[in-house]
Order: sequence, then structure tokens, then C-alpha cells
Amino acid sequence: MRISKEPSHQMKSLMVGLAWVALIVLCVVADSALAASGKSAGEIGAQLSGQGKAVGKAVKIIIEVLGVGMAGFGLLKLIGSFKSHEPKGMPIAMFVVGALMVAIPLMINSATKTVLDSDADGLNDVGAN
Repeated sequence: MRISKEPSHQMKSLMVGLAWVALIVLCVVADSALAASGKSAGEIGAQLSGQGKAVGKAVKIIIEVLGVGMAGFGLLKLIGSFKSHEPKGMPIAMFVVGALMVAIPLMINSATKTVLDSDADGLNDVGAN
């Protein structure tokens, strides 16, 4: 059996998708930095901080949507694998990873609100809520 050193088609499409997300984020940050020209350093920092909070919210929403999609696809693939003799490891892993992508931000919020003092806002501090 020959092992190829080239990345698979799925890996290439994932890398291209991540590159697009990085490019969009860079455009948003660069646009706000250019729009802030002529302002003081404090004003530029405040504007970029606001952009960072918006990016944090967007990343959290994207992760949750991808998690729900991955869990749903894994569940459908697991149900379909019962009709044939396909291995069930990958659908189970997809379901678990998708569920964790949804659950981890919720657990971080809950843990920080419970453990830390009353002023703690969990992921609100980084703009994720």
C-alpha cells in the first residue's frame, strides 16, 4: 500500500476555507484601522477593541453552527451505517466533536460565572456573547 504525502481533498478545502475566514477578518480589522487614521492611539485602540469583540462573537457563532452541523451529520452518518457494514468510529467521533464544539463555550460561561466573583462575565469579557 502506497501512502501519499499530499493532503487530501477535504484537508485542502478546509485550509482554503480557513484562509478565507482569515482574509475576511484581516479586511475588517484593516478597514477599521484605516478609517481610524488621524485619531489618537487611544481612540484607535478602542476602535480595534470593539472590532475584536465583534470578531469574538462571530467566531463563537461559527463554532456553534459548525458544531451543530457536524453533530447532525455524524448522527445521520451513524444511522446510515447501521444499514450497511461501514465502520462506525468516524460518525461517532464526528458526533462527539460536534457536541463538544457546542458545549465547551457554554461550560466556560457557566464555570466562570459560578466560580469567579459576581463581576465575571465569562466569554462576555472577550466579546463572545
